[in-house]
Amino acid sequence: MQSYDCHARVTNRIEELLDIQLRGFGRTMLREHDCRNKLKELPRRVDIDRLSMVSGFQLSTEPFFRSLIKATIKYSITKQMRKQQIQIPFDKGRSMLGVVDETGQLQSGQIFVQYTENIHLKTPPPKASRKVLTGWVLVVSSK
Repeated sequence: MQSYDCHARVTNRIEELLDIQLRGFGRTMLREHDCRNKLKELPRRVDIDRLSMVSGFQLSTEPFFRSLIKATIKYSITKQMRKQQIQIPFDKGRSMLGVVDETGQLQSGQIFVQYTENIHLKTPPPKASRKVLTGWVLVVSSK
């Protein structure tokens, strides 16, 4: 059982992460740069970079793209309320899938973790910057 102080630290951190996420939603609605970045995270149906502001496309105020942003925010909030999934900073954790070490190079209790540094690359090229994680990790199974 955790102490009251530990519980207070954990709940304060959770509230802080929720505040960060909600402020991010607001920035996405109000700032053109954040709006464009959020739209780039969606499946590639439209090349967002070609719709430049020089050509007159301000996506944060354009009705269709603004409705897409609203839909993604609504989906994120609904998912968060139903599954209680709080977005954490990319440098603090990732969801990953593992495979068995068929080479036998890892000892019992060891894992090998390597990930691309740019989280927004859906299909990273072979030369994408990667990082090998060293140190302690938390592994959770959802069996």
